Amino acid sequence: MERHPLYGKRKKTKPVCPNPLFAYWLQEWKDDATEKGIKTQFVYAKALKSLRNYPLPIASGKDCKMLEYFGDKICKMLDVKLAKHIAEYESDNEDKDQAPVPRKRQKSGNQGGGGREYVPAYRSGPYALLLTLYKHSQSDADRPYMSKADLIRQAQILADKSFSIPDPSCRYTAWSSMGSLINKGLVVKESNPAKYSLTEAGCGIAHKLEAVKDGVAPSSENTRAIRTGTTDTPPTNVAQTVTSSDNNININFKYIREDNSEVFTKDQAAVSIDDDIGFGFLIKCNYQRLLSSGLLYKLDTSRPMTDHVYAYIRDSDAPDVAPGVPPLPTLNNTPDNEVHHPIPNIPDHIPVQEAQKSVKEKKPRQKKQSSMANPSAELKLLPLLDDLPPIPSFSKFQETIDLDSQSSQSSIKSISSVSSTYSLPRPDFSLRPGQFEIVLCIDNREFYGGGKKGSKNLLPDLMKNGINCDLRELQVGDLLWLAREKTEYSQNFMPDDNPKELVLDYIVERKRMDDLVHSCTDGRLKDQKFRLKHCGLRCPIFLVEDHGSMQHFSIPESTIKQTMTNLTVIDGFQLKRTKGSKETVAYLTVMTRHLQRLYRILTVQEMFGKQLIQLYGMSAEKAKAISDKYNTLKQLLYSYNECRTEKDKELMLSGIKCGKAMRNLGASQSRQIYQLYCTTGPLT
Repeated sequence: MERHPLYGKRKKTKPVCPNPLFAYWLQEWKDDATEKGIKTQFVYAKALKSLRNYPLPIASGKDCKMLEYFGDKICKMLDVKLAKHIAEYESDNEDKDQAPVPRKRQKSGNQGGGGREYVPAYRSGPYALLLTLYKHSQSDADRPYMSKADLIRQAQILADKSFSIPDPSCRYTAWSSMGSLINKGLVVKESNPAKYSLTEAGCGIAHKLEAVKDGVAPSSENTRAIRTGTTDTPPTNVAQTVTSSDNNININFKYIREDNSEVFTKDQAAVSIDDDIGFGFLIKCNYQRLLSSGLLYKLDTSRPMTDHVYAYIRDSDAPDVAPGVPPLPTLNNTPDNEVHHPIPNIPDHIPVQEAQKSVKEKKPRQKKQSSMANPSAELKLLPLLDDLPPIPSFSKFQETIDLDSQSSQSSIKSISSVSSTYSLPRPDFSLRPGQFEIVLCIDNREFYGGGKKGSKNLLPDLMKNGINCDLRELQVGDLLWLAREKTEYSQNFMPDDNPKELVLDYIVERKRMDDLVHSCTDGRLKDQKFRLKHCGLRCPIFLVEDHGSMQHFSIPESTIKQTMTNLTVIDGFQLKRTKGSKETVAYLTVMTRHLQRLYRILTVQEMFGKQLIQLYGMSAEKAKAISDKYNTLKQLLYSYNECRTEKDKELMLSGIKCGKAMRNLGASQSRQIYQLYCTTGPLT
């Protein structure tokens, strides 16, 4: 028996297109263009191939813009076709079973065995989601939809399970039930970012849940589904509200640093930027209390979690000091054994003798202690100054008593010296010009990473140009410069010790053009800009390398140019564009040599030349010629003293050869220099 040629061979499964409606229309337009002989058939063919390769469903034609070969015209045609299809499909309910892809909003809410209406279980995920969406639609009829973050935050208090952390025995959360609500036609998901709203069927079920919520909740041991229309099921009682950010925070927590250490102030906590919460601060608190607090948060699952979890809360909900931290000690909280000197109330008119007597009685005091040696004394000084009575006018003092001005001035000086000591911290060390070298630090991920082909040549090319480079891991940026102490100037330097280093105010974020586009689409650019702004260096630089044509990227060319413009105009960064890795090496070489000249010590001859170049009409070539013949100003003045007449002094420098043409300096320039250094009166 002859076998079939495909017998015994594995059959290749054909992938199903997740967007059959868009593919059907594109194929229709392509066939129509082919019959008419129009060249747009090739455009439709490329777009159709790109759509079939995309593995996820797309909600609108506008969302197709992220795919390759999809322009504004094709996206608009798809949106118009989709709108017509929805209008025609909604108006013809009898033919909805014959439609290619039925809309989810058309599915009936009566999906269940025996035609029973679907009603979620009490305090389940669907129960909380439906009730929260219904309450929001009743309170804000103009905007009946909610974002995912707001929906989770307000629905969590109505559910027993978490919307973000799955149970130990299951990998699903309460938010996983949203897919079932959408499939049942109770909730509609629209736009990007996603917005959720109730359908008519969903509003009907949520209304019935709301109608029976003012009774007694069923016990946790016998939780049953609430059936609409039945009277034997006890109604629920979920009359709870979500704490808003304007109310006081009813949860105790501690701020956490990047190394998991606990701190009490907001400025020391780790930060994160997220699309849902925005700018967030890391805290550690009890998870159940966090759920009941109603705060908008994002859990950090990379850190260990027990009864206490790590989460980021948004900036508006984060106080400057963590709740529960004891306040700083004041005069009212001091122990009883400490002696306080109350400030007497001075009347407007007192006799001179009584005033002098009161001053003498106040002289016996306890032994003074330095405010620097006793930190508690500094803490008590601030509330003491706040409690001082208002100072009477000068005329009243002049009429009654003449106080000792020297004692008051000395007390003011002591107070100002204490505050200045704390406001100006002393540096750990300092590097003087000539005692350090300028080093260019390169992030090792920039060199070893496989993203940029030109990164492998960056370090060798810089070293060929004589640049002192160091390869290390940088937390912010890709390149920066630092001043490293030379070993010959290091005090008590040991071979195992590292030389002292100071980071200069210049840092570079290097991006190739395709990397810049990817950073815009995945949100990394926003985080990188924030880190550069808050790194403490005053001159952040964005270095952008051209890579191919900007017309072939996933976002329009105008958007790329606008992004680079925003970096300079709005964000305040310096922007440097290069044509490739070779031009980048040249720029970094010039920048390094500029910093070397900026921070090195000038010789007496160089300082003399810089002084000469400030004169009107004096070029760098002329100043160099003069400083080469007279290395210092002292030598020039000695030469002037050797001249016999005043005219000889004025023309002494006129014969110096300057520039490539070897022209004379000239009499006018020579006279100007002589008048600058030898005229005792005002210059005319």
